[in-house]
Amino acid sequence: ADVVVNSIPWDLNLNSGPLSKALLAKAGPNLQNELNAAGQGIAVDVGTILQTTGCNLQCNQVLHVVPPNWNNSDTSSLKIMQDIIRKCLEMTENLSLNSIAFPAIGTGNLGFPKTVFAELIISEVFKFSSNNQPTALQEVCFVLHPSDHGNIQAFSDEFDKIANGNFISDKIAKTQNTQGLSGTVLAKEAADVIVNSTTKTFDHKAGQAQQNTDKVAEAIMDAIEDFIQKGLVQSVKKVKVVIFQPQIMDVFCANMKKREGSQAPSQSIISKIAFRSAKEQESIADYIAEFVEWQYDDNNTFRSFDKITNMKLEEARKKQGKTVDVQINNENYRVDVKTCIATDANGHSLQIQRITKPQVEIPGHWSDMKQQRVCLVELQPGQPEYSKVADAFNQTCSQFKIEKIERIQNPSLWQHYQTKKKTMDDKNGHIQNEKLLFHGTDADSLPHVNQHGFNRSYAGKNAVAYGKGTYFAVSASYSANDTYSRPDANGKKHMYYVRVLTGLYERGNQSLLVPPPKNPQNPLDLYDTVTDNVNTPSLFVVFYDYQAYPEYLITFKK
Repeated sequence: ADVVVNSIPWDLNLNSGPLSKALLAKAGPNLQNELNAAGQGIAVDVGTILQTTGCNLQCNQVLHVVPPNWNNSDTSSLKIMQDIIRKCLEMTENLSLNSIAFPAIGTGNLGFPKTVFAELIISEVFKFSSNNQPTALQEVCFVLHPSDHGNIQAFSDEFDKIANGNFISDKIAKTQNTQGLSGTVLAKEAADVIVNSTTKTFDHKAGQAQQNTDKVAEAIMDAIEDFIQKGLVQSVKKVKVVIFQPQIMDVFCANMKKREGSQAPSQSIISKIAFRSAKEQESIADYIAEFVEWQYDDNNTFRSFDKITNMKLEEARKKQGKTVDVQINNENYRVDVKTCIATDANGHSLQIQRITKPQVEIPGHWSDMKQQRVCLVELQPGQPEYSKVADAFNQTCSQFKIEKIERIQNPSLWQHYQTKKKTMDDKNGHIQNEKLLFHGTDADSLPHVNQHGFNRSYAGKNAVAYGKGTYFAVSASYSANDTYSRPDANGKKHMYYVRVLTGLYERGNQSLLVPPPKNPQNPLDLYDTVTDNVNTPSLFVVFYDYQAYPEYLITFKK
C-alpha cells in the first residue's frame, strides 16, 4: 500500500507496541527520528495523526495515530476512532496516493471490541467513498494477523452482512446529508422483502429518484392491481408503500381515488397514513436540528425557529428554493433563503441566519466535571500526562521546582477553540496550524484566564513590542521571567502550557491591532498571528478570541 497506518502512544515511542515495533525494525531508526520531528511542538493527544515517510518500508507514507482507550459508557472513544479513520482516508486522498492499509488499531491493549471496530471502519470507508467520490484513493486494505482469529471473524462477519444486504444505515454515524434518513426509515420496516431503487452503477448515494411522482404512483398502483387480478397472489398478504414526504402521500391518495371501481381510502386509513407521515417528518426535523439551527432577529436578539420550520428552511436551502412561508411571533412571513430576509404582508422585514452546530467532543481523558462549568484537575507525578508537561517545562526551566500541574477543563472554551481550529485548518490546508507554547502571568489573572481564556480584555497585558495582542513563548524560560510570571506573596509563580493556533504568521510591530494582510492588494486576507522572527520564532502574538486554549497551569518556585 502507498500509506500504512500505525498505532502509537502519547510519548511517540515506537518500541512500545508490537505493530510499531515491527515497523521500526523494518523501517530503520530514521522512522523514530522523523516521528519525533513531526511531533515537535505539537499537542499530542488521543486522535493526533503524525505523518512520516516510509523510510525502508515498502510504502510511501506512514500515518502514526494515537487511538483512544475503549469506554463502553462514553461515545467519545467511538467518535475519536471514527475521526481518526476519516482523517487518514482524507489525508491519503489529499496526498494523491492510491492505497492505504489499516491494521486493527485499538483492538489490543486499548480494549476496542473487535466487532465494533470492524463495523466502524468498514462503514467509514463506505461513507467516505460515497460522500467524497475520491479520485486518487482507490484501495483500502485491512491488515490482520493470521493468528488474530477474533478480528478475522469480526471482519468476515461484517463483509457477510454487506454481501447479504444487511448493511443497515442505522449503524453508520449520522452525517449532515439528510438523504440517508429515508434509508434508515426503510430499514426499520417490518417486511419480508424491501424494494430499493439504485442506479446502473449501484451507487446507493444517488438517493432520490428524479421521476415524476404522479407517474411513479400510477405505475406502482397499476402493478399491484395487475398482480392481484392475474391471481398470482399465494403467499403475499400485505404490500406497504413507504412514503417519506407529505406531498407524495397526497399524490398516492389522489391516485387511489381515481381508480375505477374503488372508493376513496377511508378516513381511518388516511388518518393512519397522515400520522405515520407526521412521525417521519418529526424524525427528520429532529435529525436536521442536531446539525443546523435557523434563527430570526427578534429586537436584536436571535431566536431559534421551531424544529419543523427549521427543517423547511434547511430543505429549501438544499433544493435551492427561493422562498419559504413561516410564522414569527404569530405573524406570517415569507423568507428568502438566499438573502436571509423575512418579510411580512406590510413589507416589514427582519434578518434570519443559519447556524451550523459544532460537533466537538470534549477530550476522552478529561475527568468527570461534576456539573461544573470549569474544572481544574491536579495531575499526579509519574502520570504520562504530567511527565509530558513537566518535560517541556524542564527543557529550559530545570532550575525551578514544579509545585503542581493542573489540567484546565473548560468545555465551552474548548468548543470555541476547536471550532476556530477547524476554520483555520480548512482555510490553510494541511499545514500545522497548532503549537504548544508557554504564557506566564500573575496569580490575579488566573481566574479570568481559566474562565474566559485569552480574550480581548486580556490582550496587551504584558507586552506590545510586536502588536497589541496576547504573547506566547516557544521556551518556558521566556515566560518564567518575573516580568511575566510575577511571584505571589509566597514566592509561587504561574505559567500556562497553551494550545495556540499560530497558523500563517508574519513579523509583527508595536502598531498592530490585528495581523497584517498577506497581500496589500487584498487587505481582508490577513495572517493568523505575528512573531518576532519568521524563520526562528521565539514568540507568537494572537489578536483574536478563542485562538488559544490554556490546557495546563504550572505552579512553580525558584
